[in-house]
Amino acid sequence: ASGSTLDEKLAALVPGLDTGRAADDLNDRTPALTMRGFGMGTQGGRGQGRTLVLLDGAPLNNAANGGVNWNDLAVEEIDRVEILKGPASSLYGSNSMAGVVNIITRRPGDSRRVEASFGTYNTLDLAARGGGRLGRLSLEAFGRTMRSAGYTKALPADRDAYTRRSYTDEESAGLRAAYDLGPAGSLRADLSRSDGVAGLGTNYRGTARGEYRESVTDQVRLSWKGALAGLDWSASFFGQSTEQVREEAVSTTRLTDIRVDRLDRGALVSASGELAGLGTVAGLDWKRGHVDGYDDYNNGKYSRDIGGTDILSSFFQLDGKFLPDRLTLAAGLRYDRAKFYDGYAENTNAPGFFTGALPERSWSRLTPRVSAGYKYGPGVSQYVSYARGFRPAELENMVLTLVKGSGANKWYQKPNPDLGPEKSETFETGLRLNPLPDLYLDPSAYLTRARDFIYQINTGVVDPTYGAEKMYTNVAGVRIYGLELPVKYIRGGLSVSVSYARSHSRVTDSPALASIKEKELTYAPRHIWSAALSWKRGRCSFSGDWTRRSRQFTDDANTSSVPGYSVAGFGVSRDLGGGSSLSLRLDNAFKELRQSSDEYLAPGRMASAALKAAF
Repeated sequence: ASGSTLDEKLAALVPGLDTGRAADDLNDRTPALTMRGFGMGTQGGRGQGRTLVLLDGAPLNNAANGGVNWNDLAVEEIDRVEILKGPASSLYGSNSMAGVVNIITRRPGDSRRVEASFGTYNTLDLAARGGGRLGRLSLEAFGRTMRSAGYTKALPADRDAYTRRSYTDEESAGLRAAYDLGPAGSLRADLSRSDGVAGLGTNYRGTARGEYRESVTDQVRLSWKGALAGLDWSASFFGQSTEQVREEAVSTTRLTDIRVDRLDRGALVSASGELAGLGTVAGLDWKRGHVDGYDDYNNGKYSRDIGGTDILSSFFQLDGKFLPDRLTLAAGLRYDRAKFYDGYAENTNAPGFFTGALPERSWSRLTPRVSAGYKYGPGVSQYVSYARGFRPAELENMVLTLVKGSGANKWYQKPNPDLGPEKSETFETGLRLNPLPDLYLDPSAYLTRARDFIYQINTGVVDPTYGAEKMYTNVAGVRIYGLELPVKYIRGGLSVSVSYARSHSRVTDSPALASIKEKELTYAPRHIWSAALSWKRGRCSFSGDWTRRSRQFTDDANTSSVPGYSVAGFGVSRDLGGGSSLSLRLDNAFKELRQSSDEYLAPGRMASAALKAAF
């Protein structure tokens, strides 16, 4: 599939998925991945998509801003990806309003492999892994480095003496271990560290790096799984910490140094088995997130923003088959209790407005899911479902203070610890058809109703010195309806797929922000068409894919938009034997330079060659 990152490949292959990344833009390290018309994150210019992303069952979305660093997910380390469309909060909890993407990594094993690729903009990517077994213990270490000179994102009319290329420099390493305990189950541990630097395309400071953002992320995942007396059980823990340093500027005299520490951790225990003839899953889930940000404006002024959240949850799910296995029924229920604490906000650019501790707040949410499936006959089945989802407010929207603009356009942002969760409910039906051998059709249709969407509003307060007061708040109701029609043909070494996804979003209610009522969500194309082909003959393989997105609005009031565009990619590879291969790829073959933004350029046509060797 097109692209070098996982979010691009998923958006190219899965109907209804979309990424905010311009084709092959490695400089964009945290694009939003969304599905089914939900748009690219919190409206008002902040946030991530409302899609939960898991790595081996542990959430990657941080509590601070919902972000996921897709560049840290090396495609070669992934075994498979499981995708659940529609709200899944009854089982997975927060962030799963649109759906869930669960990325399953390879288990440690006895293998050794090196990979190297080189492409446009002097992009060099090197990766290696090696492992082995010692009795019941399996170990594997892996590492990767990627450097790209990058390209100039700024439009020609916006370039000046301070314009630079947006470069990328990334390194990562990790260790996986698994231990077989016999009747007591199995243990697994995953540790990793990544360090990524992204140039921001300017150099007002006159330094070697120019303006940049650097993120150092440490991850740990521990799990223990086993079976006892007919029950499959598991216990797991995850931790993720990111230290981000940003040196930003808009001129030689307006410089900002930013440091943000984001910490997430949690634990999950669950058991599954049979109860009264029904499949049963039950569990407890705990998640904690924290953010600590400091902005130095290099003029004696600064801002400080701190906040934390705890979510404690319990869930229960039943499923069973009836009418000689023709009818499948399932139901689930989850209860989440969330607490905001340790809030603190200070901005010396606007003294006296909101300096000091922020009040604690708490809320709870009950999310059910029910579904039914019926098999009419060979190759024909249908399902219907109803589910609720929610997404907690991002911590940075709750605690962040800003002073922006100048003159008559000057404004400041007030923190809002009272922000509650966004909520949704979805009705869905779909068919699974196999009318001919090797031909599969999975049409589906859905209707989503959401409320308490978060937007930035004017509070009505105007300060003579600092301008209008703005604040993020739960303000909007949204309706989204759509359909998806994927068709796939698989026979021997040939696989052909075509799909069409249609979604339409509309803000149905917004009493505090009249300008967005009856408007569409931003970066939510109504139409996405895609096609893909792969063909393997002997030791040679060929692949090609094409995706077209329709027009997307870029502002909440729908006054500006980017036109529709198409992205296509092609690849050939040769199996050299022994697990080694040589491949060539051409991405963005149509050289679409204007994609998801009318203010910046996309990388353009990208070519690369890769060699993989196993020993």
